[in-house]
Amino acid sequence: IDANGAWSYIGNGAHNELTSGQQVQDQFTVTSQDGTASGTVTVTITGTNDAATVSSDSKSVTEADTAAALNTSGQLTITDADSGEAHVVAQTNAHGTYG
Repeated sequence: IDANGAWSYIGNGAHNELTSGQQVQDQFTVTSQDGTASGTVTVTITGTNDAATVSSDSKSVTEADTAAALNTSGQLTITDADSGEAHVVAQTNAHGTYG
């Protein structure tokens, strides 16, 4: 807080876990220079939807001269700064261009 009463608030990364619309409040007390008056400043922080990140997992298979099926597998992971939103939704019958 400067001599004119102007102040700024810079949140830390702990607010990233808030989901869209979730609110928390941060408060601090200010006191006049001569100590005769004080007040509380309340900052309301509203969460937004942070985009999730999905890992990429590339695999390769080699086609043989036989008529055997081509198979491969892998593991995807997802991260999300929003609390409780880091999960993978199961997919069935998801075919690429050639399969």
